[in-house]
Amino acid sequence: MISYDDALLSYQFRRDKDCMAWFARQLQDLAHRVKNIISTNVPMTALSKEQWEGIATAYDVFSYNEGRIHSIH
Repeated sequence: MISYDDALLSYQFRRDKDCMAWFARQLQDLAHRVKNIISTNVPMTALSKEQWEGIATAYDVFSYNEGRIHSIH
């Protein structure tokens, strides 16, 4: 489960003649931080038997709705 990190929360503003350039730098920094977060591989925990069965059931239902009736069992 992904948890929320309060350290990522901040509010800043600037009201001087250089505020637009400052904002552009802030936006670029944010983009790099987001890229680093979403690019990080996180190992997935093994699925239980019930979870696998749920996936198979959902797959069967979607396949049936599309006119293709087959199973991954």
